[in-house]
Amino acid sequence: MQVWEELLPGNSDDELINPLLKTQYSVVYGRWPEAANELVLVVDRNGEISDITLYALGLRTSEELMTSVITAQTGMLINKDDLQLTWTYEELCGQTIKYIAPADMYQQQPDGTWIDLGATEAGLCMLYDSDQAMPLTIVGIIKPNEDAIATMLGGSLGYTSALSQYILEHTAEHPLVAAQLDDPSVDAITGLPFPGEDVELTIEDKARRVEAALSRMTPEERADIYLSLASEPDEQAVQEAARATFDATPRDELIDMMIAGFIEQTGASESMIRGYIANMDDETLDGYLYDAVVALTRAQLGEQKRDELSRMSTEELSEALDAYPLTDEDVEALYESLDLAAVSESTYADNLKKLAYTDPDSPSRIAIFTPTFARKEALDRLIDAYNDSVDEADRITYTDYVALMMSSVSTIINAISYVLIAFVAISLIVSSIMIGIITYISVLERTKEIGILRAIGASKRDIRRVFNAETLSVGFIAGLIGIGVTLLLTIPINIILHALTGIAILSAALPVGGAVALVCISMLLTYIAGLIPSGLAARKDPVIALRTE
Repeated sequence: MQVWEELLPGNSDDELINPLLKTQYSVVYGRWPEAANELVLVVDRNGEISDITLYALGLRTSEELMTSVITAQTGMLINKDDLQLTWTYEELCGQTIKYIAPADMYQQQPDGTWIDLGATEAGLCMLYDSDQAMPLTIVGIIKPNEDAIATMLGGSLGYTSALSQYILEHTAEHPLVAAQLDDPSVDAITGLPFPGEDVELTIEDKARRVEAALSRMTPEERADIYLSLASEPDEQAVQEAARATFDATPRDELIDMMIAGFIEQTGASESMIRGYIANMDDETLDGYLYDAVVALTRAQLGEQKRDELSRMSTEELSEALDAYPLTDEDVEALYESLDLAAVSESTYADNLKKLAYTDPDSPSRIAIFTPTFARKEALDRLIDAYNDSVDEADRITYTDYVALMMSSVSTIINAISYVLIAFVAISLIVSSIMIGIITYISVLERTKEIGILRAIGASKRDIRRVFNAETLSVGFIAGLIGIGVTLLLTIPINIILHALTGIAILSAALPVGGAVALVCISMLLTYIAGLIPSGLAARKDPVIALRTE
């Protein structure tokens, strides 16, 4: 389901498209890209593209795509009457797609944090209509050549290396990416430290986080926080009022008030608390009584001030929070109550991936294309030589898929060849035996001729040479006939191969060196097969041979 794929760049910076790619594909409409914002649409040999490509081009809606997928999965037939199935080259060429960099989807807030506009439909629409969206236009439609054995593109929308370079540079220069690279310990998006990072925050850092958290709250939440802060009474006023109440209230009433507070806080029985108080000395008891009066006075004064502030509207309370002077104690309390000590849910590596940042000097993979097998083998030798000169940790590990496939194919071909060689060997043994039998019959039929030759002075070696020469002649002529028949048969065989495979370069041929070797093998085999009959002929008695009719 691959849609986007980078076109193989040329051999120089000025060459966007590699000539090797142009040998595999031809432009059926338009032209090849010449700039970073130009694309080509890749169609197959039948001029077709996938549904997912139509969706990427905006020619299929997500509902139409999902309906087609579900219908196909359930085994039902897709109603083609409801879908547009064909487009002209003129309609497709000129289609525009807008690219929005992942880092551009984030907008910085006054507190220094960033929000993702792409998380909402409205935000995406705003980004799409902004200047940050880069238009990408289809300027050509390419199709695999008829004579191309293999093609390198698996996607449907091809872009140039110039677009890749632009994206790398644009992302690296983005302020959010720069801020994240400058401080790997803190999430630049949220301002929170990454998990596992031991960050010591000053009161100023905490104040900034508190201010940022307050700015993101609703007016109702801000109003509640202002009420909790502003309704806190002045400590000096609390102490003065508590001292006056303590001095004016009888001791028994103060004890009853303290017991009521203990019961509310602890849930213990009154008798248990009175027994606990009975064991206290007067100084300790007075301290507890005074603390109870202070707490009650603080609560009463705070409630009175809260009632006064509650007469203000929510908007007025929210605006009043901006002017409220936060003390260090207030900052510490809000920092803890708002749980601002939390860490980021992301990591440094995840953020860089989310922002699509890539260091060109640290690629995850390198693709190298060679036009011929000879250059591929030369590249293999260079890598092997490099691996031999470095340590184990610095060695390059690679997988040669072509070599693996060729090894598998070679194994199959070798297995088939061994079977054929076995059959050929059996046929050669049988033919050699037949040649030996024919030569032996020839010896029997020419016994008298052998006797005459011996009578006129021929030696045993001469007789052997006569029959060996005949077998060599038979082998030579048989080899020539076999070569001639093979050359004639290659003509219809090649025609059948081309018709079945469609590969023009796949042809059967008999090299000259191979033909000469086959003739020599034929002569050698016939010579070996004739050695025994020629030896029998040479050992015949001339007198007996002359008497033979």
